[in-house]
Parts: sequence; structure tokens; C-alpha cells
Amino acid sequence: MNQFPLIGLGLATTNNAGETLDTYFPKIAFKNAVDEDRDLFEVWSDLLDQDVCEITDLSTLKLSEKSFLSHLGELKENSKLILCRINEDHAIQGVEEAYLKLHLLSYKFFQPNTLNLENMFNILPNVAWTNKGPIDLNEIDQKILESKAQNLSLEIKSIDKFPRLVDYIVPSGVRIADTSRVRLGAYLSEGTTVMHEGFVNFNAGTLGAAIIALLRLGYILLAAQKWKCLIKICSQKV
Repeated sequence: MNQFPLIGLGLATTNNAGETLDTYFPKIAFKNAVDEDRDLFEVWSDLLDQDVCEITDLSTLKLSEKSFLSHLGELKENSKLILCRINEDHAIQGVEEAYLKLHLLSYKFFQPNTLNLENMFNILPNVAWTNKGPIDLNEIDQKILESKAQNLSLEIKSIDKFPRLVDYIVPSGVRIADTSRVRLGAYLSEGTTVMHEGFVNFNAGTLGAAIIALLRLGYILLAAQKWKCLIKICSQKV
């Protein structure tokens, strides 16, 4: 069973002021792990003098995957490598921690409604989600101008606090007809099908094989038949 404390290794995107817009966590280490991740937790913990820390020397991470390391060494100008530690399940205090908890749900380390997500909506910035990654809304006009002047493609997919799940995590054994309708933080078990009009919010999902067929007026019509499932209609702001 996964428990706190834990540390996530993340790739954070920042705006021109250095403020974090989003963070992708490809690897998470738990203190109570029974494999090599426990050793990673101890190594990473020694690198932290606060709960969120930028990492500039990849060798200090003690990662063995060479292909993984090669990608981490090719960061864009507005990206940085960070470690984010959560010692206990308290209210969210920063953007990196918010994204780490969303990843914990979508990696299925924790089930919906078991994590403290207080402050999530207030902490997350509203950003433009584009084919070039997240862009600060105060900087989007300049990016549009640059794209037009250079005849480059800039597609704004949405303006929201929450990104699409599949831009960060692709769950195994699921079908999603319209990926824009499943947010990061959704918990999708194998055998889940999300139809075109289905919608899965963060901190919601399925505990078993299910079909999410229709969202209308805030209610989901679930065609589950014999399958065990859990769907939560979030009362939080969306």
C-alpha cells in the first residue's frame, strides 16, 4: 500500500517570470516501497533542503535508466528538473505539489477521494494549453504574434486550470474517444471506455471495467451492466 512520505521527480514548465505552470512527474519514489524506489527516496531526500528543489546535476539522482537520463539532459529554456516531497497528506501549498497529487491519482497509486486536495483550485494557474505546451495567459498574445510572423502552427486546445490526462499519462487497457474530456487526476481502471460524450474529472474515475457514455447537466449516464465501477460527480468548481 502506497503511503506518505513520497518524492516525485518532475519536469516543470515555467513562464517568463520563472513561475511554474505545470509539472510532469515521470517517476515517484515512496519511502515505504519494497523495491529500489525506497533507495531512491533516501537518495533524493538527502538532496532536498526544502520540499521543492531544482536539480541541476543529473548524476546526484542516481538513476540507472540511460534513455531516461538522456531526455532529462535536453530541457527547453522554460523547463527545469525538480524534486517535490510530500511528507504528509496536508492541504496543497504549491503548483508542483498539486500536479504531484494529480499524478498520484492518475497513476492509480491512490483512489479518488482518498487524498487531501484542499486549495487545488486556488493554487493552479489558469493557462493556455497548446501544441507547444502550457503558456501563461499574460504571454499568449506574444506567442500568437510570433507564430503568425514565422508561419508556425500554434494550436490553443483549451484555457483551463487542468490539462488533458493523456498529455501526461496514458493508462493501460482503456479507450478514450475524445481525450479532451478526461482531465489529469482521473483514475481509469483497465477495461474502462470513455465514449465521445463522456467526461471524467480529476479525483473521479472507475474502480473496474466500465463504460462512461454520457455527461448531461452534471450527471453521468453510466452503462456499466455487470461491471464494478465508481463515478464521482465532483461538487468542486470545474
